[in-house]
Amino acid sequence: MTGEWLAVAAGGALGALLRASLLRWVVGWKVSGRSPELPFAPAFATLLANLTGCVLLGLWALGAIPWHVHFAPTWADFFVTTGFCGGLTTFSTLCADLVWLRRDHGGPIMLVYLTITLVLGAAALNALSIARL
Repeated sequence: MTGEWLAVAAGGALGALLRASLLRWVVGWKVSGRSPELPFAPAFATLLANLTGCVLLGLWALGAIPWHVHFAPTWADFFVTTGFCGGLTTFSTLCADLVWLRRDHGGPIMLVYLTITLVLGAAALNALSIARL
């Protein structure tokens, strides 16, 4: 049991660090002038983190990651699913982004962002399983 807790903690720390790095990269990308103005940079970073987590979770669940085996140690499942993917993806930041988008850009933009997040997230998680049918 202790190994599983440590796996969740280690995976969560790495996932959260990657999410923070994505945010800094996307916002820094806008600020440094290397791209056109990206008005929704924080929300875009959240979307990118959530979609990356969905793809990874889908790959893991299907056993498509090379070092995943059907009888992977329990700690590995906890590290990847609850830990890394849980730390990388974020429901609370998604909700905060929705509030920010509604306040600063209006309801239609907020609804488009929510729809894109839900549709692409579900598609990313399920695309490989659908392709295997």
